[in-house]
Amino acid sequence: MNIPDLIVNFFALSDPLIPEVLEKKTPGAYTAAIPGVPPAYVAQFALWAAIALILLVIIIQYIARKKFINPIPAEAKKKRLFYTILLNIFIVIFFFGALELTLQIYVKYHPYQNFIPDNVLFWKPKPGTGGRFIDKNNPNSKYNFLPLTNYLTEKPEGTVRILCLGESRTAGLIEPHTTHESSYPKQIQKKLKKEYPNIPIQVHNGGVPGYTSYQGLFMLKNTVKQFKPDIVTLAFAWHEGSIAYARDKDVLSNSKFIQCTRKMLYNSQIYLLLRRYILRKKLKYASNKRPIFLRVDCDDYRDNMNEIIRMGKKHDFEVVFITLPISPEPSIRDYYIRKVAPYHNILQEMSGERNILYIDLKNKMLNSKDEILFNRLLQKDRSHFTKWGREWIASQVTEQMKENGIIDRALERVSGSK
Repeated sequence: MNIPDLIVNFFALSDPLIPEVLEKKTPGAYTAAIPGVPPAYVAQFALWAAIALILLVIIIQYIARKKFINPIPAEAKKKRLFYTILLNIFIVIFFFGALELTLQIYVKYHPYQNFIPDNVLFWKPKPGTGGRFIDKNNPNSKYNFLPLTNYLTEKPEGTVRILCLGESRTAGLIEPHTTHESSYPKQIQKKLKKEYPNIPIQVHNGGVPGYTSYQGLFMLKNTVKQFKPDIVTLAFAWHEGSIAYARDKDVLSNSKFIQCTRKMLYNSQIYLLLRRYILRKKLKYASNKRPIFLRVDCDDYRDNMNEIIRMGKKHDFEVVFITLPISPEPSIRDYYIRKVAPYHNILQEMSGERNILYIDLKNKMLNSKDEILFNRLLQKDRSHFTKWGREWIASQVTEQMKENGIIDRALERVSGSK
């Protein structure tokens, strides 16, 4: 394997998703490539900072040579060589250390993403925050993702807990000034509390932008014992068919050395900028030379869902499949048919085979000719939902869970465990 292959492989395995944002040369955009690719304004700042530091280094070197090295007698060659090497080592360390510190300070006050690396899930929201979406057509407009609810707290006795897993459409890509309470999981909680005022019901938002069923499965594995859910809703399929350099299941390394190395490198802004540059330069090379995968293929998707169902039987929670509404507009419909529909077909098959409630909301929109409805339901990006849309989803999910006895069975289990 040659050096370019090694470079591409390292970056690909650090981040399996092909960063389309680099091809489009957008100034900054949310992608599932987390930790994020630094946008153009960070790279531009780094360039000017590097130029300023080079000038400073030239001045330091000039003064050091004049004051300390040149006065050394010419016959003391070893001493002159030693101090010259020492000076050059100091300059290299100073340059990269100062550049890293400068970038860290700059990025702190000009954040471009609010995710941190995770050795199992690839990425996760920073504690207490969600992600950030920068509109590709307007980099000055910022849309906050809802914060991931803390679902590791001990479950109070007699409480019904529902965990809603999914990607950004579950997490809730929201308009400015909209609160966390408007996400459809929280709307479900409000509706259930009205229906059952005397029973403590908690509905937690486990949606994370860019997640696939693979990440949802491992997220559940890592938290199920602490969280103890009674119902788990699954709304995955949007990102499974994304083109990737490696499958999600192949990216995770059990090597502690590789995990620690990745974690350390992802904390370096210089590394992230270098990664951005190499990915940009090697993207065409990589796409021509290395195989392309789907992040989660259909067989793995079925396996992930089956594993969650098995966990439900082991840990005493019910699974609910949800397909969220899809815009009938040609571009979105075409993407759905090519990338998402095969996974929804699997859910439909499995719901019959495994007796799982399947709440199919996609067809209510996909085959609808009611333009007013989907304009009210969807935001301008035509993928995420308005506040009214999230309330509508919550109503549909709540009613179908009640009609199919999901809620009543959860209440019986909780009351029987007291």
